[in-house]
Amino acid sequence: GPREGTRGYPCTGQAAFWVTVKLVPDVDRIALRIPAMDTALVLFWNGKEVARNGHLTPNLQGTKPVYYATKTLRLPARESNLLVLHMGNEVYPRPGLRDTILMGTEDGIARIAEVNNFVSAFLVGALALMALYHLGMYAMRSEDRSPLYFSLFCLLIVLRLMVTGEGLAFRFFPINWNISTAIEYVTFYLAPVPFFLFLHSLYPREKLPYVSEGMYGICAFFAILVLALPIGIYTETLVVFQIFAGLFILYGLGIILVAVARGRDTARSFLVGILALVITLVNDILFSLRIIESTYLVPVGVFLFFFSQAFLLSRRFSIAYRTAETLTRELDVKVQQRTHDLEVARDRSDQLLRNILPDSVATELR
Repeated sequence: GPREGTRGYPCTGQAAFWVTVKLVPDVDRIALRIPAMDTALVLFWNGKEVARNGHLTPNLQGTKPVYYATKTLRLPARESNLLVLHMGNEVYPRPGLRDTILMGTEDGIARIAEVNNFVSAFLVGALALMALYHLGMYAMRSEDRSPLYFSLFCLLIVLRLMVTGEGLAFRFFPINWNISTAIEYVTFYLAPVPFFLFLHSLYPREKLPYVSEGMYGICAFFAILVLALPIGIYTETLVVFQIFAGLFILYGLGIILVAVARGRDTARSFLVGILALVITLVNDILFSLRIIESTYLVPVGVFLFFFSQAFLLSRRFSIAYRTAETLTRELDVKVQQRTHDLEVARDRSDQLLRNILPDSVATELR
């Protein structure tokens, strides 16, 4: 029979859900907020189709989602309303709603949508600016590659945020569900590479030989699977990679803890930032596997981590700049002292020549 999901229901096939919604008599308008889904669906409100995500066919042939972005519906209401949801899935291993369908007044749902869109846009914009800023820092001082690795990590997270959460990419670019899913997986599989390159650039003595190179190979292998295999196959690799991701997290925490124990510069601050990222990452992994009821928190953890690391990188450059200024001032003082010493020696030599030789001869010798 069909493979079962985490709650005993089959992952492929068709399903119908319905609920009767009873409202107080004076309510004549209501709003629904449909979350992002990886499953084709058709939604009916009082017998009328109000939303459709993809195509549903009786034999599931060609059934697939079309859009990902959240959607807000404004609907007429009466005292007793019937909400019917038809869903069909052919290939995705974790179908269904990622978040809850919200129901409320038009103003209340619009406020929620506005806040969520603002938060998503803010995170994308802030991380994009951080990426550009650190690319500029690397361009001005290319011998230090840590800003480059940090910038690449920022860009990968920006791409992932664009196709998850509120699905901002769907609002601005002509992409489809297949492309967005591939971007979502590739960015997740490749993100450890620039992150650990950045980590090793800060704490090179804590790096274990060959471990990082093997980790980079694993990330590249899973990213190639996404690009080479159909969506129904490469999405099955997520659980396996999440096991590796757990090992990567332990390795990264080990590096930071050793750096803290050895008193490395900024190691304690780095530990605080990475703990925020790890906690939200574990939450998202468990939520994506439908093990816990939660929501995606990695964007918040990512922002806290990136903000702390951007501060640390800026602090490093500030320290380097102050050190350069101090050395320049010390050099100026030494040059002035040396010039003064040379002038004193010259005057002494001139006086000696004048004492033992005629002025014309001393002038010629000078």
